[in-house]
Parts: sequence; C-alpha cells; structure tokens
Amino acid sequence: MQFCMVKGPLAQLAERYYGIVEVAGSNPVRSTNRLQVTSLEPRPLSRVVFVWYSIYMEKENKEYPRGVEVVASALIVKDEKILLIKSHKWGDIYLLPGGHVEPGETVLEAAKREGEEEVGLQLEAKYCVNIGELINDPDFNRKAHLVYFHFVCEAIGGELKLDERELKEFVWFDKKEVLNAALPDTTRKTIENYLKGVKIDIPSKVF
Repeated sequence: MQFCMVKGPLAQLAERYYGIVEVAGSNPVRSTNRLQVTSLEPRPLSRVVFVWYSIYMEKENKEYPRGVEVVASALIVKDEKILLIKSHKWGDIYLLPGGHVEPGETVLEAAKREGEEEVGLQLEAKYCVNIGELINDPDFNRKAHLVYFHFVCEAIGGELKLDERELKEFVWFDKKEVLNAALPDTTRKTIENYLKGVKIDIPSKVF
C-alpha cells in the first residue's frame, strides 16, 4: 500500500477536494495534524483507487519565523532640519523612526503613524523617497528579511517626546550638514534622494 504525508491545512485541502481522508488503522477524520493517507478517492473520479500528488508542504521557517517583514519609516523634516533617531534594536547608528505596516494599512499611513507614535510629533506624510530591502543587516538585533519604504513627513505640530521603549536618542540635523554624520547606507541614500528632490510614486488602492 502506497501512502503520502499531508500536514496542517493540506489535510483540510485533501478532505475538501477528495472527500475522504482515510488514516491507516482508523476511521476517516478531520484534522490539522500530520496524516498518513492510505487512500484518496476524488468525488468526480470514483474509479481512481489512489491518487498520489505533490504539493508544496507547509514548512516552518525557523530562520525567518516572521517571514518577509514590510516596514515603513518617516524622514521627518521641519524648516531646514532633519530628525534622526537611534533605536534600541539597531545599535549605535542614526535611523528614521518607523516600524511594521499593519494589515489594511497603506505604507504611507504606516510611516505617518509610526513616526507620530515614536517621536510624538504631528506629521503630514508627503511622498516616498526610497525603497529597499535588507536581509540579515548586522546592525539589527536579530536575523530578519525587511522590505522598507521611506516617506518624507513634515512636522506640523506636537511636542517631540521619544517612545523610550523603542528609541534612545534623537538629533535635529541641519540639511546642509546631515550627510557629514556617520550614517548607514540606507539612511544616507534616503537623505540624498530627498535633497535631490527624488519622489517615488507608490499607487495604493484600498477597496
């Protein structure tokens, strides 16, 4: 008797499309556990005794348990100055305030929200200025695959107060001097794009 292995949602998939998932030595069951399938008889193909098929198996990604993470950050500007911060998660480097995009949220909305939450200022999100990808950045406190969007956000009100759970330091840099600071490549590229007037169109449709 041949058999194949079905795990997790695939067990439900097999039952849905083949009608019966029969486990060796027991009655047909519904389960999200690993099943040893001894017969799969499709409803529309009653003459088929056994159908062996291969599906991409659900696999726990131990190296990247959070999968690919989408993050958005705010390049906060006010008058002729740019706000940069240091984070507990990123070591001793200057970055933009930001964080994960939530389900149902556009990347622009996420940049504005994260910026406001982390530094206390009221922001007006303007446009995207940089997009990129980081895989296992040595400055980050864990292995991660990050896809990032950086948006220019103008500070239009509020009082600067760091969320100390996330951030540990801030500096307002003069636009003419900020590139003289020790910056990681991603932050430097974002600022260079902003100073050059680069604007990246990010169409977002929420239905």
